Amino acid sequence: MIALADEMEQGKKKRERVAAERVPIPITLDCAMFNYEWDLWCKFRRSTKRSLSPAYIKGAFEEMAGWGVERAVAAMRHSRAKGYHGIFEPKESAWRAKEDADKAVAIRVD
Repeated sequence: MIALADEMEQGKKKRERVAAERVPIPITLDCAMFNYEWDLWCKFRRSTKRSLSPAYIKGAFEEMAGWGVERAVAAMRHSRAKGYHGIFEPKESAWRAKEDADKAVAIRVD
């Protein structure tokens, strides 16, 4: 009975994986660099036992399409490095924001 339950669970996971792989990558993101990082992201998600449902993938693609390839790749790298379960852009640190504000003030004065 336990073996049957395990077999059914593995079949469900395989069906989810196949369905997720059928979600098309948006044209604006479809390049070698994005595809490589997306593959690494999918492997990372699976290694942490997180599902990759078609709904999750579609939502992620929609958000990343708005960011563009470079920001999407940076976000996937950042999220993997931090061990996040979702894809998040790196936040600018407070000192960096202050430094940029100081530069803006200096430019206005000149």
